[in-house]
Amino acid sequence: MPKVTVLMPVFNGEKYLHEAINSILNQTFDNFEFLIFNDGSTDNSADIIRSYTDKRIKFYDNLQNQGYVYHLNHGIEIATGKYIARMDADDISLPTRLKDQVDFMDRNPKVGACGTWFKFIDSSYIVKHPKDDSQIRLALLDNCAIGHPTVMLRTDLLRRFNLRYDSSFMPAEDYLMWIKLAQHCRLANLPKVLLEYRIHSNQISSARKSDQEKKAQLVRNCQIEMLLNRSLTETEIYYHSILFHPSPNIDIQLISNLQSWINTIIFYNKKLKLYSELELLYLLEKRLGSVIKQLIKSKIYNINFLNKFWKVRNIWVEFKKLLSR
Repeated sequence: MPKVTVLMPVFNGEKYLHEAINSILNQTFDNFEFLIFNDGSTDNSADIIRSYTDKRIKFYDNLQNQGYVYHLNHGIEIATGKYIARMDADDISLPTRLKDQVDFMDRNPKVGACGTWFKFIDSSYIVKHPKDDSQIRLALLDNCAIGHPTVMLRTDLLRRFNLRYDSSFMPAEDYLMWIKLAQHCRLANLPKVLLEYRIHSNQISSARKSDQEKKAQLVRNCQIEMLLNRSLTETEIYYHSILFHPSPNIDIQLISNLQSWINTIIFYNKKLKLYSELELLYLLEKRLGSVIKQLIKSKIYNINFLNKFWKVRNIWVEFKKLLSR
């Protein structure tokens, strides 16, 4: 029985498919099954997959496009590996990726999801997500914090708690999955580049960036609802949205209301102690700083404005820092 199941949906991926498949087949760790799902491709993807004779590949050829989330959930159902590793048809896994992740998961049985750092193809830019559980949980309040194509998951955990990807949150379904998993296990990222990530115009994340951000904001809201143990009011939803998407219609009163909203979050966290108080405060204040930047851009500076600003929030030092950036 294989130790790892690699899941890779494919939709019209012929351009980069050979590189992606080869990067898995050439792993230094070879005890895996490679489930490849053709999601109704209209190019030569299916023929490319069929050209491989490696017995570790199990090819599921679907004539209709059902969406990659459907195939990921199908993969969770049929996987025989102890671990499930994600792979995209346009990325490249570096040779030791599976070995390094398996070794880490074996040593850390409480970790249910393990991502890695990754770099953009044809770029020196490296995405360095936080590595420790507490840091990742805090970062999840702001962003996805685990690169989906880098992740390795514990199969029995997904099945025991019936954790599946939610297609209604596409294309931020992975972000929601990490929040679900965080309720049952620890999270980790290996501080090592083990995947090369490709950006191109045909990606779902590129084509639906606006929709992705809307769904991501819903995930952020869900986490605050978990902290407060209640649903957010429409006003609170608006305030929390403004922290991440400053609008041009910002005034001093809104800044004051946002500060009160941050105080509410900090108050509940003091009771539950889900996050480091100082780190949570820093994250939220940083977001408030972005809102203030928007306010700065929209105002004519005069002494009356600065005096009003000072009275609402005693951050003159921070204000000067923002101006100097």
